[in-house]
Amino acid sequence: MAAPIEDYALLADLQTGPLVSRNGSVDWLYFPRFDSPWLFCALVGTADHGRWLLAPSHGGAAVVDRRYLDSAFVLQTTWETITVRVLIRDFMPVGLDRSSLLRRIMGLYGTVEMHPELTIRPSYGLVMPWVSRGHDHADPGATVLVATAGPDAIALRGPHIPLAYSHGHEGNFAISGGGGGENRRFRIDTVPFPPPGSGSP
Repeated sequence: MAAPIEDYALLADLQTGPLVSRNGSVDWLYFPRFDSPWLFCALVGTADHGRWLLAPSHGGAAVVDRRYLDSAFVLQTTWETITVRVLIRDFMPVGLDRSSLLRRIMGLYGTVEMHPELTIRPSYGLVMPWVSRGHDHADPGATVLVATAGPDAIALRGPHIPLAYSHGHEGNFAISGGGGGENRRFRIDTVPFPPPGSGSP
């Protein structure tokens, strides 16, 4: 079920713009341009129609601060409990040769379990893509998850790629604060065809 419309924040790169809910879910995104078919459209359907959730998994963590940084289109959301504090920064770089949505997690104190969920549904939520996992040729040693539907391909890159589950991908990983804190960065972008990587979901 989608969040109330007032709980969404807008990002943009002058080509397209996702809507990010207060609970950490990207529920609406035309990709890579505003005139492209939807990639995520849980806003008008369910999670099965495509979304990218990134939030603490359990333990009662609540959003205590949510704002854009300075005059930039960078959305910062801070989650905390009595024992943990973690923040997520969401933004879209401008001036690249392809559209990218970046999500950076920073542990401030304590250790929190994060829960990513990714359901990619190109063509207005109607298509279930073929998904493969392989090596990221742009970042040797890293892993990339590539969803292909016809001539279009979308890649998720990051240190903790979720595993296949039901009709999407999800998982858990821990991030800790203290001593400068841990940082994890994830990125979704378009990729040239044929896409990089090979293997099974």
